[in-house]
Amino acid sequence: MYATAAFAEAPWSAGPDQALINPGGALDYLTLGSLVLERVRLLRAQGLAPGQVVMTPDAPALDLVEMQHSLARLGAILFPFRAGLERSEFDALARMTGAEWVWLPDAARLQRQGHAQSEADAADAQGIRLMIRTSGSSGQPRAAMLTAGAFLASAS
Repeated sequence: MYATAAFAEAPWSAGPDQALINPGGALDYLTLGSLVLERVRLLRAQGLAPGQVVMTPDAPALDLVEMQHSLARLGAILFPFRAGLERSEFDALARMTGAEWVWLPDAARLQRQGHAQSEADAADAQGIRLMIRTSGSSGQPRAAMLTAGAFLASAS
């Protein structure tokens, strides 16, 4: 089992090894780590607190990876969503998750959502670090919450 404390040490590897490949070329863990620390400073300066939910578009992909690691370091909760959603669907997701923030990658800033947490009320106390939308096969779509340990286990 993965320790939650290790989750906050994102990215979860270090050194010159290749972390990921993007259209601009390969990115090593040293560079990713630097990008993550810079993003953490930016998010803190904009008022993000541990346990808060941040809706983040799935594109650009590199930005989503930076947010995943940055939010892990801050103890905030990532809720990725499909870029280009209809406004009504976006608003429904924001209400369902109780998201306080949305990340605007083009502007490199957070925007307050003004939603009070609903399903995510106890998320920080339970170690929740990722929320995903389910299809709602048993009824209405829902938000599934993953702990830091479950998130790391699914990634390994």
